[in-house]
Amino acid sequence: MAKAKKLPGAVKGRITKLFKSGMLLPEIKAVIVEIFPKITTERIKTVLRSHFMGLCDELWGEAVKLRDGNKCVISKKGGKLDPHHLIGRKNYNYRWCTDNGVTLASDHHTLGGRIAAHGSTDVQLRFTEWMEEHRPDQWAWFLKHKDDQTKIKSGRPMVIPKKMIQTALTRYFSLPRSMTRGRYPLPVTVAKRCSLAVLLR
Repeated sequence: MAKAKKLPGAVKGRITKLFKSGMLLPEIKAVIVEIFPKITTERIKTVLRSHFMGLCDELWGEAVKLRDGNKCVISKKGGKLDPHHLIGRKNYNYRWCTDNGVTLASDHHTLGGRIAAHGSTDVQLRFTEWMEEHRPDQWAWFLKHKDDQTKIKSGRPMVIPKKMIQTALTRYFSLPRSMTRGRYPLPVTVAKRCSLAVLLR
């Protein structure tokens, strides 16, 4: 069986833009078939699922930073901040769980500060010790769940449990526009028109 032709990035972007404008799946397909004749509804769904995952990731990061007062939990400074996953983001059981996130400045995340989540063994050990002392409840949560290695293969967004994406998106749609910084302004009316149950099945 011949492998399906890869969708160009421009086509994926067009699909996402059409969906955000309020179009339903059949309407999107009718437009895209003019520029990519072999497009199918399933491929459109896959593109939109991937887009939704991006929205969920953004929501998770914004929610973690908001909870932490938009400051690095270690340095107590603002500026460029990274939401860090305690349990790796490939584990979809906890990818969008705010208990699994902590807000860090770049030097405490990956850029080799004295205390950092990533880096040499001694640097990571100091991060562990810091978490144990300053965020014991969250660290206890991490220890309880860190060995749950149930993962979903990367590159297969279609098999991610529907409820995970649906729950995260429901929260996203309810966010004030200021929290999303004006990005991805998907109105609730679009969510209602394009049933997530249909899109994610």
